[in-house]
Amino acid sequence: MAVIGTTNETWPDRAAARLALGYFRALAALPYRRRLALAGWLFAHPFARFGRRLAISRANLSLIFPDMPRRAREEIARGGLDNFGRTFIEIFAGEEFAARHRLAPLAGPGLSELVRAFEAGRPLILATGHIGNIWAAVVALRARGVDTAVVYRPTGKRIFDAAYVPALERLGGKAFPRTRAGTRAMVRHLRAGGALVMLIDQFTYRGALLDFLGHPARTTLTAAELALKFDAPFFPVYGIRKQDGLSFAQIVGARIPPSDAAAMTQRFNDDLAAMVRAHPEQWMWMHRRWKDVPGIYD
Repeated sequence: MAVIGTTNETWPDRAAARLALGYFRALAALPYRRRLALAGWLFAHPFARFGRRLAISRANLSLIFPDMPRRAREEIARGGLDNFGRTFIEIFAGEEFAARHRLAPLAGPGLSELVRAFEAGRPLILATGHIGNIWAAVVALRARGVDTAVVYRPTGKRIFDAAYVPALERLGGKAFPRTRAGTRAMVRHLRAGGALVMLIDQFTYRGALLDFLGHPARTTLTAAELALKFDAPFFPVYGIRKQDGLSFAQIVGARIPPSDAAAMTQRFNDDLAAMVRAHPEQWMWMHRRWKDVPGIYD
C-alpha cells in the first residue's frame, strides 16, 4: 500500500474531498457507458465554469494553434475536459474498467523490443502524458505479466488520497508517492526488474527548459535519469481513446535510445507532441504547461 504524504489540509479541503468522493459514488450507480458520457459532459460544460480550467485551456490552445479558428479551439478545449472527466471515472471503476481492457491488443513500434526487455528481466521506464487514459495500456501490460508501478503526487487531501491511491494501485500496481520513502521503494522496484510508469508532461520548477509543441516548457528529467542509472529501456506508452469514447488503442512507442537525460527527455517530448497533434481533444490543456512564455496566463 502506498504511503500518503503529510498535509496541511483545511476544513474546506476536507469538504471538497468528501464532495468529490460523493460525486464518484453517485455516478457509480449508473451503467458504465452512461456514467462515462455524463462525467465527460459535466467536466466539459457545467464544471468548466468553476476555477480557470477553461480559461487556461483556451490560453494554451491559442499559443499552440494560433491560426486555428476559435470555434475549433473551443471544441478541443471542451474535448480535453470531457476526456479528463471520463478518465477519473475510469480510474475509480477499478475492475470494471480493467476487465474491458486487459485483454485488448497492444501495438506500436516499440512493442517487440519492450517484450524482449521484459522477458530478459530488465527494469523498464514507461513514460507518458495526460492524454487519453494511460491505465488502459497499463492493465494490458499487467495482464501479460509486466510488474508495473506508478509514481504519483499526493494531493495533500488525506480523505481523497485514501480512496484515490488504492484506485491507482488496482489498475497500475504499486503506487509510490513523490517522497523520500516513495523514492526508496521505487528504487527497490526497479532493482527487482519492475516497470515504472511516469507521467512527465506537467510543469515543474526544477525541470529542464525543453521544447514542447514548439514552445519552451519545463520538464522533469527524472524518467530519463532513472533509465540511465538502472540501464532500463525507456519507452513512451499511451492509451488513446477511440471514437466510441469507451475503448482504447494501447500503444508502445519506439524505444528512446540512451544518451543524456535532457536529450532523451526531448525525444519523449517530441513523441508526445506528435500524439497530441494527432489527438488534441484528448490532452489535458487545463494545466499551466508553458509558464515560461511571458503573459500567457495573465
